Amino acid sequence: MPTRLATYSYLNAKLKTRLSALLSADRIGEMARAKSLPEAMLALRGTRFERLESVFASTGDLRACEAALSADEARLFLELTRWVAEPVRSFFLALTLRFEVDRLKDILRVWLDGVARGGDMAGHAAYLEREPLVNVLDTDAMLVAADASQVAAVVSKTPYGALLASELPSAVERGNLFELELSLDNFYFSSAYAAAAKLSLHDRAIARRALDMDADAQNADRLNRFVVWYGMDATEAARYLLSFGSASGSLSSRVASMAGGAAEGKSGGELLRAAFRSMALTEARRLLGGYPFSVGIPLAYGTLRREETRVVTAILNAKYYGLSEERIREAL
Repeated sequence: MPTRLATYSYLNAKLKTRLSALLSADRIGEMARAKSLPEAMLALRGTRFERLESVFASTGDLRACEAALSADEARLFLELTRWVAEPVRSFFLALTLRFEVDRLKDILRVWLDGVARGGDMAGHAAYLEREPLVNVLDTDAMLVAADASQVAAVVSKTPYGALLASELPSAVERGNLFELELSLDNFYFSSAYAAAAKLSLHDRAIARRALDMDADAQNADRLNRFVVWYGMDATEAARYLLSFGSASGSLSSRVASMAGGAAEGKSGGELLRAAFRSMALTEARRLLGGYPFSVGIPLAYGTLRREETRVVTAILNAKYYGLSEERIREAL
């Protein structure tokens, strides 16, 4: 196995430049103070977000901008594989499966809405990303599939083929993808933990902690979504918890209680998500201040970049809907 210095010296030199290019508090403040959406986009010139201005100018569609941001985020760790060797490369590919799984879930939602509910499949399909990540997902072939078996056949040569063949027919009968989406997310975490197990002892501990925190945050979001959006009680919602992270065990009842409280207070769910987000950012900053030649630096970069994208997306949406600067700062 390569030494830590050999593994991370070149990668971290690249990431140092990228970390220095993250949006400053002043730039974010300039966006929040902007009087309009076009003015907010002007503040992004000279950053990795500057192409959003041309996307919006040509389409007038903020969802197209969000789709472009999503596509960029999906390639985050995939781009980093150029600068690392095994087993770190396989770990980065496993992390990329998260975005691929999310993309597959989006495709299946659009397909199910069109096939089972007669929804506007074409309108939503325009925002789906077609560029392959780890595996090839033929989006258009899936969308025109007549039934669940045909959808599964399209992805039969990918890791998702058997899972869709087994679970998609019953999902169609139920009219929702809850259980199938849980299986897909568990597939991602299983793959990521397996790849992390092949890292060095030091990297393995960092990677597992990051995955645990991510699973906990996703479990909290799931519970809040099912309790608040779908009106489930906490016990029923807990059926859809990931089987990873501490929230899958003794923490689940506490998280369920917090999520359930969101139904009574409008800020409960947001406070819950904000708490996990704050924990992730604190961990990222801790890793950046620690030993530099570890997997912690790219993981920290990933966390900070996702947060940057979240903030930019939130501000642009707020400007689109004409919210005040005060409302924007409260939402962030």
